[in-house]
Amino acid sequence: MDRERASTGDTSTCGLYVVGLIDLLNQGKQLDEWSQFPDGSEEEANFVQALKRTVGRVHSIRKAFKGFAEAYTRRSEGHPLRAQLTEEQKAESRRLLDFEFNCQSFSDTIVLYSPLTIPGGDTTVYGVYGMLFGSASVLLMALAEGVPLRGGIEVGMAIDYFPDEVYGPALRRAYLLEQHVAQYPRIVVGRETVAYLRHCVDSPVDDVASKLNREFAKVSLSLIAEDQDGVSFVDFLGQHVRQLYPSESDYCETVKKGYEFVKREHKRFAAARDHKLALRYAWLRQYYESRIQQGNA
Repeated sequence: MDRERASTGDTSTCGLYVVGLIDLLNQGKQLDEWSQFPDGSEEEANFVQALKRTVGRVHSIRKAFKGFAEAYTRRSEGHPLRAQLTEEQKAESRRLLDFEFNCQSFSDTIVLYSPLTIPGGDTTVYGVYGMLFGSASVLLMALAEGVPLRGGIEVGMAIDYFPDEVYGPALRRAYLLEQHVAQYPRIVVGRETVAYLRHCVDSPVDDVASKLNREFAKVSLSLIAEDQDGVSFVDFLGQHVRQLYPSESDYCETVKKGYEFVKREHKRFAAARDHKLALRYAWLRQYYESRIQQGNA
C-alpha cells in the first residue's frame, strides 16, 4: 500500500517489515562520570576516558551496524545461493535481493529495519537473514570489545512515513522484546519472526521466488537458538557465523576476548552480590562454554 505524502511528493510504504532494536547496556552510570566539566588535569583525564567509554562506544557500534547494512546491500547480487540458478532464474531472483536495509540511531539505541514486501505482492526473507546475521556479527564483536548489547527482532506491520525512520507495531514489539524479554546481553527473536521463517520453509509453492525464500529461511533458522528459559535468540556463536567470518584466526580471537569479558563481568557481579546480574552473566558464560565445547570457538 502506497500513500502519497503531500508535503514532499514522496511515497511511504506500509507493509510487512523486519525490525531490530538494539540497546547498549550500562551507559547510564558511565554518563554520570562526565556530567560535570573537569576542573584540573587529573579530572580532565578521567573526563576524556569517560567520554571514550560512552560516546566512543556508541559511535563504534553505530558504525558497525551501518557498515554491515551498506556492505550487505552491495553484495546481495553476488550471494552464493544465486550461483545455483539459471540466468532466467537469476533475473527473477533480483526482485527478492533488491531490497533496503536501513539503520537509524537515537542516543545509545539503534533501530534496524527492512521491508519484506516487494513489488508484485510477494515477500522476501532476505532482509530477515541480513538482520539475524548482522546482529550476530556485531554482538560477537561488541562483547569482544567489552560492550554488552541487548535487543529484540520481530516481523510485523510498519510504515516508513517519516524520513529515514520506521514506525508501527513491528517496532513496538521489537522494543518490548528488548525491554522485557532479553534481560541480559542477548538479542531475542520474536515468535512472529520464527513463525514467518517456518511458514516459508513449509510453503508448498515451488517457483523461483519461493525456492529462494525457502533456502534463506532455512539458513535464517540456523542462526536462531533456544535459550534455557525457552526464549529464541540470535545464535552469534553458531556454526553459520563461524563459517562466514572473514578469518578463522580472527574469529577464534574474537570469541576468546568475548568469553574473557563475560567471565570478568560474572565474577564482578558475583563478588558484589548482585545476584540478578550475576545470574544473567552466568547464563551468557554457559552459552559461550557450551559453544566452545561444541568446537565453535
